[in-house]
Amino acid sequence: MEWYIPITIIPGAALLVLSTSNFIIALNNEIEALQHQKMEFTDIIIRKVSQVNTLSLAIASLYISIAFFTLSGMMLGLESINQKLVRLVSTSSLCLGLVTLFFGISLLILYAYRAVRIRKNQFAK
Repeated sequence: MEWYIPITIIPGAALLVLSTSNFIIALNNEIEALQHQKMEFTDIIIRKVSQVNTLSLAIASLYISIAFFTLSGMMLGLESINQKLVRLVSTSSLCLGLVTLFFGISLLILYAYRAVRIRKNQFAK
């Protein structure tokens, strides 16, 4: 495996980080706006705060995956005496990066599914 393979995944993961942080900011603004109508939307606010927690876990997972991809690329780029160890660490880092990336994406899918349900309840009132 070449050193640039794990590095090429980073821009895609970074784009997911950017969009997730935009979701968090928008959700925080929505919660703040709903708090002015506290009595009417208490249940919705609680559910949206839970969504912020889901997004926070997703973005942390995406950050961790980027760290693993970076480590994998750096290890492959090293000219080392112990090539077997470098390959083992690099492959393990790449696999862990992929697992955490897919975990983060799974949380984003869960967020999207729940967001539709919350919106339906919010606008049904």
